[in-house]
Amino acid sequence: MLTSEIGDLKPFYKPPAEPTNHLIDNRYLDTFERAPNTEVFIVYLNRPFDLDVLCSLHHISSYTIMADGAANRFHDIYQNRTFKHEFIPHALVGDFDSIRSDVINFYRGKNINIVHDNSQADTDLEKCLRHLQILFLSENLYDENKFFRVLIAGGLGGRLDHMLNNIHVLHKYAERYMKYNVSLHLMDNNSIGTCILPGKTKYIKAKNFEIKTGCGIFPFLTETAHVQTKGLRWDIKKDSVMNFEGFVSSSNEILGEVIEFETDQTVFFTTTNSLHGKEREQ
Repeated sequence: MLTSEIGDLKPFYKPPAEPTNHLIDNRYLDTFERAPNTEVFIVYLNRPFDLDVLCSLHHISSYTIMADGAANRFHDIYQNRTFKHEFIPHALVGDFDSIRSDVINFYRGKNINIVHDNSQADTDLEKCLRHLQILFLSENLYDENKFFRVLIAGGLGGRLDHMLNNIHVLHKYAERYMKYNVSLHLMDNNSIGTCILPGKTKYIKAKNFEIKTGCGIFPFLTETAHVQTKGLRWDIKKDSVMNFEGFVSSSNEILGEVIEFETDQTVFFTTTNSLHGKEREQ
């Protein structure tokens, strides 16, 4: 039985006291090759996303999840032969109020894990992340010598209420689990977004997949963050105060390939990806 609260589940392992150093390394997004110390997990939401990139991500993913109505999209793309790659996930998760009966029967025939989560308090994204967390625990997947990347395809763009809730869920999970080398990334055909946790973070951008212009740093609505950066065209100076009543960073630029952060509160960091402006939504 699926639990409805993250706190009901034990952590992946007992971490060192108050870890403060984090690494986010996105260079694998340039090669779309499996890195020896990185495991990639993908959550497909019901939003358009560049299919060539999805195919490349699917190829390197250790585990893929479709959220409810996303299955309709991928089923129809393949059945209509608009794309040659058949996306068969490891799991289909949701309350299934959006998926068509012919589609769920199709995926049942593929012998994948069908996870019916009736919780009305959570969105399909949270149900998918909860399923992934349970998978980590039940299959004992965690390895403290590895980095785990959870890419949420279609997590940005579309309806504003959906996008803001996705950022909320990202914040809810990242604060608990990025300390275990599990980072979460929202992606669409324009941007990549992730949380920068309190302490020091080294962010290594994908050299080509993430472009240097169009990045931003935003505190969360209830927080005032003291932030310092190194590696941006307009760096945030030591002890700069960021909040929604005052200062945020938008339309910034990345000078090299590495950004260093130091913050006392979780902030949301976005970059622009190379799909921006190509009009490749399928």
